Amino acid sequence: MVNLRLIAITILLSAATVFSRQGPSMAVILPVAKNVNSGFYTVTIGFGTKPTVSTEFALDLGGRFPWYECFTPGYNSSSYRPIRYGSPICKLVEDTSSFDCAVGVPVSPGCSNHSCQVVSYNPKYGMGSGGGLAQDVMNFISTPDGSSLIGSPLVFACPSFYLIPPTDPSRGMLGLSRHVLSLPMQLSSAFKIPRKFALCLPSKPKEAGYGDLFIGGGPYSLPPLSGDASRLFDTTPLLVNPVNERYKGVPSYEYFIGVKSIKIEGEAVPLKKSLLSIRKDGSGGTKLSMASPFTYFHPSIFEPFYEAFMAKATEKKMVQVWADDTTYITCFDKKSIRRRGTHGPDDVPEIELVLESGGIWRIYGSDYMVDLDERKTCLQLFDGGPDAVAGIVIGSHLLEDNLIEFDLESSRFSVTSSLLVHNTSCSRFITA
Repeated sequence: MVNLRLIAITILLSAATVFSRQGPSMAVILPVAKNVNSGFYTVTIGFGTKPTVSTEFALDLGGRFPWYECFTPGYNSSSYRPIRYGSPICKLVEDTSSFDCAVGVPVSPGCSNHSCQVVSYNPKYGMGSGGGLAQDVMNFISTPDGSSLIGSPLVFACPSFYLIPPTDPSRGMLGLSRHVLSLPMQLSSAFKIPRKFALCLPSKPKEAGYGDLFIGGGPYSLPPLSGDASRLFDTTPLLVNPVNERYKGVPSYEYFIGVKSIKIEGEAVPLKKSLLSIRKDGSGGTKLSMASPFTYFHPSIFEPFYEAFMAKATEKKMVQVWADDTTYITCFDKKSIRRRGTHGPDDVPEIELVLESGGIWRIYGSDYMVDLDERKTCLQLFDGGPDAVAGIVIGSHLLEDNLIEFDLESSRFSVTSSLLVHNTSCSRFITA
């Protein structure tokens, strides 16, 4: 049987054009900005040719492929190429159909007869739309030297409807999943670099600095930290969930890890370990997601966790106050919390996720607390409610200022825990 994945990768490789490649690192390193208003973390690239549009793409950890709202004014690229239904690349996506323009609508980017229709999805808003799969040239600067202008064809989808509010500067999303058409997989194939990527999500808005998306692996330079930051990694296997929450009947490409137990201040939370495992129906497990800043627990996990957490908070004489904000349930008077060091509220309960490998993901106050105002700091860990499917969904706030790596070749996940305790962060390359 013909290996369709191999054929498609060969097509991508043969089409790739590297304009210049400089510096000792083989990785592609893209600056990541935090948009405080939308909650998106974005990468800006040049898209298309004659004309080229500069576009912000939001990052989506679970996205199968990049997508772009091709009807955006100004995008009328001469290098745009639709992907035909039934072609080798089209067959890499499971839920395809033939797509034609509506009657009377001229053929243009995003509208081509007999093109490969796929479903694009925005997890933040829970919205999806069909639209044609296509290919166009992308151009960007690989940091930190800023001298490596790279160009390569990118396979992406053109949804038929707005999936991002028109007021938001982003006009598309870059899928970072393990799917063969995700951005890391496409660039790894095109530039013959390792199939791995790492994220350092900034905690500050882009006016104060940028984080990094490393595609191809390390070394990871995060000054003022000396040496390769990968020496701080704890590593554990990536797990496969048999059920896809976004698309029924389609394999899941989202990232799950194994958590054996949860500790607070070194003491294990008494809970059923089976709740942390992925079941045959797709429930349970620990999912990594950027769809929300918040981290959610299944109710059966949250109840004993919250009880243990509050007991430790009481021991530390943390004074609970009303939030005056319906988003947050548990807040504390900041004056009742001793601060020491650089990693946020120091004398708050330290949480440990004991990974399947035996490693520890340490979660400090800066990872799970957010300052509501000058007087209050609030818990960003929540009960997922009766509709919760996963055991734990780790949100983007908890991922900030942690260097996380996804090795797609060995199917392993690595995390440093908070970089703030090492006197560095993911908000760097500060602009004037």
